[in-house]
Order: sequence, then C-alpha cells, then structure tokens
Amino acid sequence: TRLASEHVNMSSIPFPVPTKQFAFEASGIKTEVVISTFTDRIFIIVTQLGKVASIVAASRDTTIEGAETYAVKTLLGSRDDMMPVVYARALVEHISKRTSRPLWLGIGLRDNSPQMFRAIISQIKQVLDA
Repeated sequence: TRLASEHVNMSSIPFPVPTKQFAFEASGIKTEVVISTFTDRIFIIVTQLGKVASIVAASRDTTIEGAETYAVKTLLGSRDDMMPVVYARALVEHISKRTSRPLWLGIGLRDNSPQMFRAIISQIKQVLDA
C-alpha cells in the first residue's frame, strides 16, 4: 500500500492552550490530529473515526539506578487492544526528549497496520519538532 500524506488545514492556536490541528491522508484514509500542550501534560487526539475509542496515559520514569522506563496505562477503552499503548509509548518516548510532561493520547483508528502506524507517528513527530 502506498502512503501519501499531505497537511491539510494546519492551524495553531496559542491561547489559552497552545494547540496544533492538522489532517493528512495515508492509504486513502483521512487522519485528523490535535496536539494541545497544557502546563502539566501534552494531550494528543488521533482519529480516523471522528471520535476516540481509547484514552491512554504515558510518562517517562527513572529507576533508582537512573535508567529510563516508560509507564503506559489505558484510562478509557479496551485494555485488550494494545495498539493505543504502542502509539502512546512511541510518542512519549519522542516527547520526553524535550519535556518531562506526561502524555495523554486519545485515539480512534480504522487502520491498525504497521504502515499506518509509521505514517501517523512520522506526521506527529514532524509537527512536534516544527
């Protein structure tokens, strides 16, 4: 499957909560993303359904020995579906390079393929790093 992505309707709202919103298409499926940076956490919504099916919390922790670990917990939705956990883990690892704020991820996907995972993570990283 060929992935095609193009930013559509990229908007940024600085107040009261800095928010970036964009949409792109991959494998023929429109994916909408909202990234809100609160003072105590980063909240990302990723949906192909127009709603979220799960909300996952993720954070970076440090062990007594100083090693980094990541804690990921499903707050809402099926605990049997590991894909939201995989997305949250990948995103919090990237986010934690710049901030110690935890991540809350609201996610609702139609396509859980590895290609879609790579496309979504890549698009979000591009916007976070911009």
